[in-house]
Amino acid sequence: MLDFFCDSCQKDFEARYFTRENRYGTWFVSKCHCGEECIRYGDNKHLDPYFKKSKKMRVERDKYKNDLVQPGEERFKTLYPEQWKKMQDAEERQREKEKKEKEQRDKLYKDNFNERSTIRKIFEREDAQRN
Repeated sequence: MLDFFCDSCQKDFEARYFTRENRYGTWFVSKCHCGEECIRYGDNKHLDPYFKKSKKMRVERDKYKNDLVQPGEERFKTLYPEQWKKMQDAEERQREKEKKEKEQRDKLYKDNFNERSTIRKIFEREDAQRN
């Protein structure tokens, strides 16, 4: 049994199917109760029209779309305000830490005029170890 969508009557249905194939690929075929032949792709599932047309699939996508929100999306801020605030605080602390380290490195570099080449080599090694 496999789910199909009928373009004629615009309904989802579950039915037995048979397989057809040629040199380009495999697909599954079933008949709707209205007599229309409906297909699903066995190969190239990302091109299967069922996923775009099916009302059942649309409902399932809408049902779980909030679970799939990523931190970079605008809705993340409204759906998960506490987690977003924690992430913003962590980013701010990281920026402050990097700013402080840069200021310390610049001060060390300026204060030790005669040893700049040695200090530059040390900085290059530290940067290489971080990356």
